[in-house]
Amino acid sequence: VQYLVDELWDSSGFETVTVDCSQPVDLVLTVTTSTSYSVTMDSDGDVSESWEATASYRAVSVSGQELAAGHVRDSSSSSAGDAIEDVLDEIAWVFLAPYRL
Repeated sequence: VQYLVDELWDSSGFETVTVDCSQPVDLVLTVTTSTSYSVTMDSDGDVSESWEATASYRAVSVSGQELAAGHVRDSSSSSAGDAIEDVLDEIAWVFLAPYRL
């Protein structure tokens, strides 16, 4: 949770980011993640391990209007933690602050 909060705080267009449900907010972002682990062996007997992370997100206004939603997946990471961070990065990028000169 803290990783995504930090990423959104650093790069999003949001004025504030909180996980405190008692704070007033304009938008609620719900994120669900999962990981899977696989081991494969090629014809030479070499073993490779990989983690795949998936995440679903949904941003809803306080009035209940869906503002953004989607799914992201990453399978190129070497650990579960790295895979989760990769998909959370992709979600944070959805909410990047507009570029200003």
